[in-house]
Amino acid sequence: MNAYQQEDVLIVRHGQPIALVIGVEGADHEDVFWGSDENLLRTIERRRRSSQTVSHDQARRLLGIQKR
Repeated sequence: MNAYQQEDVLIVRHGQPIALVIGVEGADHEDVFWGSDENLLRTIERRRRSSQTVSHDQARRLLGIQKR
């Protein structure tokens, strides 16, 4: 018996859909959890398109974090 959900399952009550169980086999826990947050996804996409980014080294300097 396979312990992973491979297909989506629609749950209905009295002929009306009430829930959708989505198969996530092989997906990372954080991807599944955060992937369902539309506001977060829009924010990430907006930030990716923005030219206002900093490098890892710049972020360390801005935050006052020393390299080890």
